[in-house]
Amino acid sequence: MGDASQDTWQIDIALLHVWNVQGEAYELDLEVQWTDADFDENNEELCIFGGVMGAEDIMVDVWNGSSWINVFTDLNSGWNNVTVSSYLTSPIFTIRFTDADKTGDLTQDFWAIDATLLHIWS
Repeated sequence: MGDASQDTWQIDIALLHVWNVQGEAYELDLEVQWTDADFDENNEELCIFGGVMGAEDIMVDVWNGSSWINVFTDLNSGWNNVTVSSYLTSPIFTIRFTDADKTGDLTQDFWAIDATLLHIWS
């Protein structure tokens, strides 16, 4: 408490442990947010690099200020790029990763997301 300085951390990897309790369904809902994005350039792309992908589809949504809008119905291995100019309208930009099977998913899956970035240029 009493820390008046703002700190910045570079996170190189995040491990999420997901488990199934007494036959309940597995579900993924992970949000990622940029808080100082350059939002007024001519070209604005969300770029996600995927490694090995599980059998279940992994979807990516963007927050438009009032609701989630799907931009990927499934990620592939390699680069997945989409224009987000209509959604990147302020310095705060939020996306989420969700799994496609929302009910009765008793199989744990795995998706390797190696990089998630905003590619912005004039």
